[in-house]
Amino acid sequence: MKNKDSKEPVYNEIASSYAESKKLLYRKMIEEYNLFKIAGDISGKEILDLACGDGYYSRKLMEHGAKAVLGIDVSDEMIKLAEKQEEEKPQGCCYMVRDVLTLEKVKEFDLVNAVYLLNYAKSKEELLEMLHAISSNLKSGGRIFGYNFSPFYRFTYFEETKKYGFTVNQYESRKEGDPIFQTLYNEDGTECGFDTRYLNPSTYDICFEEAGFTNFNWQFTTMEDSQFRNPFWKEFLCDPPVIGFSATKK
Repeated sequence: MKNKDSKEPVYNEIASSYAESKKLLYRKMIEEYNLFKIAGDISGKEILDLACGDGYYSRKLMEHGAKAVLGIDVSDEMIKLAEKQEEEKPQGCCYMVRDVLTLEKVKEFDLVNAVYLLNYAKSKEELLEMLHAISSNLKSGGRIFGYNFSPFYRFTYFEETKKYGFTVNQYESRKEGDPIFQTLYNEDGTECGFDTRYLNPSTYDICFEEAGFTNFNWQFTTMEDSQFRNPFWKEFLCDPPVIGFSATKK
């Protein structure tokens, strides 16, 4: 995202610590597990990875059998980290610095992955802009899937979430476009903070339909049976702060 109060400078400043957060247990055991469950079989697919950050999921998509992955992020520091990883361990990922709000048509991909992208839209209009840009880069019948800060999150266990490696500002009420400040606490002692935005679930429904998508669904959080029964995850699973989604271009 880049606009009059763009988060690009923030992500340039926190690029390394945000990349480190991929090692947090919830990101691997819940986020990554659910993302690839939603993605399904991606063998031989050409994938556009939006808000790719340091390229963590771009590389994972290749490991899961993708034919090609193009990662795009607004932060040039994030892309530098991604390109460094590609240089050190080539996997065939390519990267570009772009703002999704002004993203031109690159080509029509089979799939679009969008992890923590849509929750930066500050309004229905910005979300619709994002989805139109995504649609123009997606084949007819192609799917978008991803992960988002959950618009259904009730902040029930606000105080307890730090044990998972994050906290989220609590608001008594949330209005459309309100900022939601999040802090990640890494295992190496570093931390980083950033804003996302709240949009009503119905806004997502409307925008996906108006942008020409069908079968838009929220994919509620689950995890492997062995961990699902682990009492450590009780608060996370009772009120999940993150959620997956998918939709198909008509």
